[in-house]
Amino acid sequence: MSGAGVAGSAAAAFGLRAFLAAFFGAFLAAFFAVFLAVFLAAFFTVFLAAFLAVFLVAFLAAFLAVFLVAFLAAFLAVFLVAFLAVFLAVFLVAFFAAFLAVLRTAFLAAFFTVFLAAFLVAFLATFLAPAFLATFLVAFLAEDFLAAFLTAM
Repeated sequence: MSGAGVAGSAAAAFGLRAFLAAFFGAFLAAFFAVFLAVFLAAFFTVFLAAFLAVFLVAFLAAFLAVFLVAFLAAFLAVFLVAFLAVFLAVFLVAFFAAFLAVLRTAFLAAFFTVFLAAFLVAFLATFLAPAFLATFLVAFLAEDFLAAFLTAM
């Protein structure tokens, strides 16, 4: 392998390492920033709306029916059962609905944004490297176009 070919290989290896470092660092930062912000907003919006709607309906119906019979005994029993049942059911549904929706969206957004940016940076860094350009131009000027590209790689 010629000296220019070795330099081209070193530039390509450096470009790959730079790409991987840039990609994983930026991807993880962007993914967790987007995911946490959107997940927390979506989860609390869905949870509070669903919990308040279901809890108020269940609580008022049970309270009014039981209040006429025995306020203290029935109210405390129904309130605790309804509250815990509704709270746990709505919490779990809202949590998983928001979590899965936001996880998918945040992952895809962060992945493709960071992947494309890192790919373009690594691609341009590799193909604009002096060793690659010098090797390519020497073979290109010799009018061997395929060899120019393959040798530079």
